[in-house]
Amino acid sequence: MLKQSYQLLKIAMANGTGIKKLMVIVSLIEVVSIGLLYKLNMVYGELYSGIEAHDAHQIWLNIGLFAGVAMILVFISGFLTSFSNKLAFQIRAGLTYYSLMWAPYSPEVPNMDQRIQEDLKKFSESSVEFWIAVAKAALKLPIFLGIVMSLTKWYVGLLIILLV
Repeated sequence: MLKQSYQLLKIAMANGTGIKKLMVIVSLIEVVSIGLLYKLNMVYGELYSGIEAHDAHQIWLNIGLFAGVAMILVFISGFLTSFSNKLAFQIRAGLTYYSLMWAPYSPEVPNMDQRIQEDLKKFSESSVEFWIAVAKAALKLPIFLGIVMSLTKWYVGLLIILLV
């Protein structure tokens, strides 16, 4: 699947427009989102520290920061979904152009063009979702390891890497 997905992505990039640009935008939005999630967890920890210390100023400050960062994450999530859909559409358009250019016309197969487009739509949407999930995992693993290693010993992080 990985090899086929990569090969079809190359075909789509050769026949589609703006795919590389959309891939960069989606990647940047994902990096910003993960950074803000890390910041949200830090604020969450400071909020609990304020609660333990009974410091009302620190509690309200961190509640405000938490709400602000969470609100930004909601907007970023919407942008990520929008650009992911645009990326999937551009991949679909590139593959459809290529496929219909080389597909032989067959009168025995009704609605062949529509069937090809629907199959490519499903493939492009699934591919974008899969690769975004892989990218999220690859970006979140070092952050997770850093947190685990800061709370425990270094060899626990090494054990997690070996198990993953």
